Amino acid sequence: MKSIIKTGNSKKSPAIIIMSVVIAALLVILILPVDRLFEKENVDTELEYDDVYTICELATLRSFYHNTGIYSGTGNDLLDLVNTWTPAGWVFEFGYEEYWIEYAGIVEYGVDASEIRISQPDENGVVTAYMPDADVLNVTADEDSISVVVENSGLLNSVSTETKAEIYQAAQQGMSTKAAEDTKLISQATKNAKSLVENYIKEIGDGMGKTLTVRWTNDKEDI
Repeated sequence: MKSIIKTGNSKKSPAIIIMSVVIAALLVILILPVDRLFEKENVDTELEYDDVYTICELATLRSFYHNTGIYSGTGNDLLDLVNTWTPAGWVFEFGYEEYWIEYAGIVEYGVDASEIRISQPDENGVVTAYMPDADVLNVTADEDSISVVVENSGLLNSVSTETKAEIYQAAQQGMSTKAAEDTKLISQATKNAKSLVENYIKEIGDGMGKTLTVRWTNDKEDI
């Protein structure tokens, strides 16, 4: 059905209507900033790297060592002299203890995630990141693998619990020192952690529709 609307106004000419629209547009331009006219949803949101701690845990590198702990002696200078220079000492070995254990040691290499620094991406999508070198995080023993190779003692004595504990602790400390000097494994652990963190950052960018690249720095003050 055709509608007819009656008004008391006279019909305006096309020229007047066009002029009115132009004037209105000019007023809008003068009132609003230009960037508001072309505003779109392009607000940069800061990236969050909350899962970097979990990523570093996944990057932990484990290495197995064949470790030994060996001890022989009396721990007493006087008994050592007696056992060395007297016939009775040769026979009875007063206070003598000999103990030898072997086991599989487990060393964990990893990165201290609290030291990691990651910047927001720049205008080119470059993220600057700092990560310290990996280090020895933990040294343990596979208790099921511990075997006593030798356990001997002199007359009227046995290898004490204290001696066994000291031998084990010394063996663990020696393994920890050796692991800390293993530059090849430290380098590999560092490389693994960087690779996982870099992929993590890129995936965050992909999720926001951004292509990110990572630039590693050796100075965390750069970030």
